[in-house]
Amino acid sequence: MKQEILLTVAIPNYNGGENLIRAIRSCRNINLPVENFEILLVDNCSTDNSVENAKKLLKEFPNLRIEINEKNLGRVGNWNRCLELARGKYLVFLFVNDEITNDVDFKSAIQKLEEDEKINIIFNRVRYIYDEKNIYETPKYYQDYAKIKTYNFIKEIFYKNADFVSFGILQQHIYRMSVIKRNGIKFNENVDRTTDRMFICDVAFYDDGYIYFMNKIQINWYLNENRYHYKTHINPGNIDLIEAFNKSWGQELYANSYILKKIGLSQIEILRKHYEKFYYYNLSKRIRKIIIKGNVKTVDDITLPVFIKLLEINMDFWTKLNIKFLSYFKILIRILKKFLKLFQKKDG
Repeated sequence: MKQEILLTVAIPNYNGGENLIRAIRSCRNINLPVENFEILLVDNCSTDNSVENAKKLLKEFPNLRIEINEKNLGRVGNWNRCLELARGKYLVFLFVNDEITNDVDFKSAIQKLEEDEKINIIFNRVRYIYDEKNIYETPKYYQDYAKIKTYNFIKEIFYKNADFVSFGILQQHIYRMSVIKRNGIKFNENVDRTTDRMFICDVAFYDDGYIYFMNKIQINWYLNENRYHYKTHINPGNIDLIEAFNKSWGQELYANSYILKKIGLSQIEILRKHYEKFYYYNLSKRIRKIIIKGNVKTVDDITLPVFIKLLEINMDFWTKLNIKFLSYFKILIRILKKFLKLFQKKDG
């Protein structure tokens, strides 16, 4: 009798090289019977030998399935192709520069999803590895093994977080595929930088759904020169300002507004929150530059001032003054709280 495929590990690939092999082999850390999950490699017309090398692993991984696109669909288009081809009841994304850790208990996660149909997403965490000296783990936004309605998560955690990062990144969660397929949820290919944030929200929010926090480190995320984030965020060099703006803060505003409107916030409330984020970001960068000299130049440093000016053009004087005043006041409170925590740690 054919076993049910409970989990699809979707690996979108384009010229993944040796990193692709590392990603596939990290699937050994999935504690499910091999017949209960598939490793779906979707190649986007690679020009290197990554697919040929992956085929050599078919004996080692009998659940590895390799699909090759007839034409290059683009980075986000290939993510949508993964959604179309997935056969599992649940889904995780694994990018070629990442690896699944041995910290995640997939068996328990899937059991929780099977028991409670209102849970649309299992929320886990990421270990970012920039180099041997710069490694950090994403914070916990909620307590371990807790269930929270997505509406409440957006209102109580996402909205209050000045950085708007608390929906995490695409490959740190486990998704319910029936929600995705039944409702035709896809990635917006016009918003390539922040489309994952919108996708995660759409899946989690559907049908008054819930998020379940396991908070395990699901992936090791490695930064290298081939990574999208390196090319679009770090050391931009000579860039087209309008293009860089559209791919950075313009998409940030679009994605965050998309999410915040789901809980009924007005445009003025959304703009106020973004001003808080932008000014806070600027102040943080200045403080870091004073403490750590010669820090890496990012595209956001270039486009952020432009973005703030463009936002201000669309506001009358009193609205602008009101938003700025409240934003700076909230930022001051945040900074004071951080200093108090530092002093408390030193005294302790």
